[in-house]
Amino acid sequence: MAMKAATAAGLALAGLLTLAACSSGSEGSGVGEAVSLIGAQVQALRGKDTGAQITATDAQLRAFPQDLLLVSVPDKKVSAGLVRRNVNRDTVTWVTPDGVTVVLRQGQVVRTSGFGNDLSSGQMDDIRKGRGGTVRDYYYLGGDETVKRVRLTCDLATRGAQRVVVAGLAHAATLIEERCTDAAGASIVNRYWVEAGGLIRKSVQFVSPGIGYVTVEDVHGGGVRR
Repeated sequence: MAMKAATAAGLALAGLLTLAACSSGSEGSGVGEAVSLIGAQVQALRGKDTGAQITATDAQLRAFPQDLLLVSVPDKKVSAGLVRRNVNRDTVTWVTPDGVTVVLRQGQVVRTSGFGNDLSSGQMDDIRKGRGGTVRDYYYLGGDETVKRVRLTCDLATRGAQRVVVAGLAHAATLIEERCTDAAGASIVNRYWVEAGGLIRKSVQFVSPGIGYVTVEDVHGGGVRR
């Protein structure tokens, strides 16, 4: 059943892309234009270009007919939209039309594919508790084709209530900050805007040395709650 649903979603997206390409800008074409603009960013997100940004309006993004995740890579100056492919308990897989993939577990990036310098996998604690210590293990494929682990020890801190804006809508959330250090003393800082039900509406997370940080925004709330 899950495979059939994923296939249907892919066909629907492909169909919308085709329709968008033929659109003449009529009154009902807003959703199609959004899909077209999202699909156009895929090559840039793969690292084959720079400077490509989603130009769809907030209203077009909100009107998108599937759950939509916006991912931007500041170091590459690119952004793209991904649709939800499947959900496995606390893990959600998001994908672009041609297969660039981001996997989130409890709202945290645990795998990427298609970016270049990808994160093979990640293991980490649930940060939504908002306090205490955590441990993060990142696994990367090295140049010698062996998987290398980077372990970070982290401290969580709750920075208070904030309103976070995603696709033009403000959401009440709590900012949780995670400061991490590896054995060599290198450090990263991840930030998560968490809603009362446990949904991470927006986050800024470190992924890999080659990708750097990504900003992740959940437009329709399709991610995992508690």
